[in-house]
Amino acid sequence: MVKTIQSINKKIQNLNLSVFTVAVGVFLISYFLLFVYPVFHLTGKMEYFQYLKNLPASGEDLRWTIQSINFKGEYIELMYSPLSNMFFHLFDKVSFKIIYVLFSAFSVITLTFNILVLPQKLGQQKSNLLVAMIFVLALFSYPFQFEIERGQWDVIIIFFVFFAIYCYHNNKLALAFAFFSFAIQLKLYPVIFIFAFVKDFRNLKKIFYDWSILFLINFVLLFIKGYQTFISYVLGTVDYVDKPFLWFGNISVSSFVHGLNLPSYFIPLFFAVYLSCLGYVVFKSRKNNISGNNPTLILILTIGAIILTNTSHDYRISILFPAIVYLLLYETKINSLNDIVFFIILFGAFFYLCFSYSAFSYLSLFKDIKFILMNKFSAIFILLIFITLRFRKQVGYTLP
Repeated sequence: MVKTIQSINKKIQNLNLSVFTVAVGVFLISYFLLFVYPVFHLTGKMEYFQYLKNLPASGEDLRWTIQSINFKGEYIELMYSPLSNMFFHLFDKVSFKIIYVLFSAFSVITLTFNILVLPQKLGQQKSNLLVAMIFVLALFSYPFQFEIERGQWDVIIIFFVFFAIYCYHNNKLALAFAFFSFAIQLKLYPVIFIFAFVKDFRNLKKIFYDWSILFLINFVLLFIKGYQTFISYVLGTVDYVDKPFLWFGNISVSSFVHGLNLPSYFIPLFFAVYLSCLGYVVFKSRKNNISGNNPTLILILTIGAIILTNTSHDYRISILFPAIVYLLLYETKINSLNDIVFFIILFGAFFYLCFSYSAFSYLSLFKDIKFILMNKFSAIFILLIFITLRFRKQVGYTLP
């Protein structure tokens, strides 16, 4: 068996396959199965997809957030941090049409930087044709369309996070802490990226010092509107975490478990698997002297930001794009059967997430697994497992 695999690996090496070649192959298969067939062949006539529920107007999440700051009640305080309240209050007197256009434009700009600039800066690598392909697909992907339609700002937040990581590993600590803290204050989930703010996992004193500064900054910011607002925000956050918004577009662990009517102990089980993957990558990074500026670690942290929070809608999948690009900057050649399997899974999951709206057309054929088809948690969790296994085999990143 071992000799057979070695023989296959040698033949694959002789083929001199590139990652881009595999990506194109997987894309063409995904394009046919997830777009061409359901659009033109599934029902015998051309289908037009209604994959987002119509709301009264575009940008409803942004509109609701800005309008809510006028209320003196507790609801807006429990939903957003005091600094976030103050930030959105700046738009109170501006026409919503102008605000929505500006947010949409800034989302497009930050997505461009997230894919074409920041990963390359982090890894000091050049873009390639594969990155350009991912950029075009991301612009027209379901998650990004969903984000703009709702008026969300997750793409903007992940821009702040990646820029902060870049600043931190280039010794621009003030900028790094400022941008990272602002991202955390806008939405709480970026706090998981604190593991990327490590230059040497062996230097525990330095880690404690930097993390303490970040904790202190964010803790103080919670009091900028007073003690009572801080208490309301903390109590509201606890209540919010305890009541996830359950529907097929919520790709969190809790929503997936409840959606399939699984026993509640599956929630800590999924958490334990994720923490094991994260812990393993951190351990191997420490052992091999790899910093937090690590494409595998950052991708796993991004997955955590998506699935660990109780409410994580499909539009948050857009934050995966820069992390995937960063990983692919270090992957150019196919040298073994394991490589082929890994990239088929990676690109298969990526293209599924991009075209997932058309996959809904298959629901009539697979009624028994309707929720699994519509919910993206499975694809992201499988990606987590294979990324971790890949890191076990390949930890030799030459990082800046």
